[in-house]
Amino acid sequence: MRAFRAEALACLALSDLLFTPSAAARAVFERAGVESGRIAVVENGVDVDAIAAAVGAARAASAAASGDTGGGEIRLGVLGTVLPSKGVAELAEAVNEAALDGLVLEVHGDLTPYHGYTGHLDRLRELAAAAPNRVRLVAPFEREALPRVLAGLHGVAVPSTWDEVFGLSAREARAAGLPVLVSAAGGLPDVVADGGGLAVPRGDRAAWVAALGRFMGTERESWAQAPCRARTTDAMAEELLTRYADAIEQRTGERPVMAGEVQAESASGPSAAPARRSFLGRLFGGR
Repeated sequence: MRAFRAEALACLALSDLLFTPSAAARAVFERAGVESGRIAVVENGVDVDAIAAAVGAARAASAAASGDTGGGEIRLGVLGTVLPSKGVAELAEAVNEAALDGLVLEVHGDLTPYHGYTGHLDRLRELAAAAPNRVRLVAPFEREALPRVLAGLHGVAVPSTWDEVFGLSAREARAAGLPVLVSAAGGLPDVVADGGGLAVPRGDRAAWVAALGRFMGTERESWAQAPCRARTTDAMAEELLTRYADAIEQRTGERPVMAGEVQAESASGPSAAPARRSFLGRLFGGR
């Protein structure tokens, strides 16, 4: 293990600049021995407007088709593959212990063994069989079905027991206007910094039971109404391009021309100076 760590650090040292999607992830690398200041935090982007529009359309279509809102159920969803480190079985146990009228935990994800281990899945199936009105196992879904899934939920939980690097599903839920309950682990607390939910001590059953009670109370609506501050994919791409250009200029003394700048030069007319190819174009043979 010591040799593996030394090799990994040597490989990371070859780069001029490293990126992580959260400050929590950066801290892990720095504690492992990566020099402080060499890692920039560039938060991943989310298609905020597209998700909001698609979920809104799915909600409208569902309401028009069914004419109701789900028989009074308040559905808290967990999205993604059910791994032991995701804490889903523990959340299901908290939901069962809380015994809150109307609260249903919906698990939308693959129930596959983890390197042969099935203990967490066995427990989850037992809880769903014993209390189907509280724990519901739903088939996994394709990416294009995400708006429909989010439209059918009143909130999303990410009860991970390990340090999540980012928390994409929680941010997509916030883009859809849903409140979230997340573990206070890794980069997850950043998701609720906008007031859109609650960070709960990981693995703390009593704390999760209390959080579920707050979710079923008046706070759920105020969480849902908090403005979503997830950054867009365009903003992420723009920051990455700028940081790459800065790094290249620092190393070579020449700032690369971005694709958009090339297009602007080309549009200025035949009398303009010949447009230079962008850095990526020089690498891959395009403009």
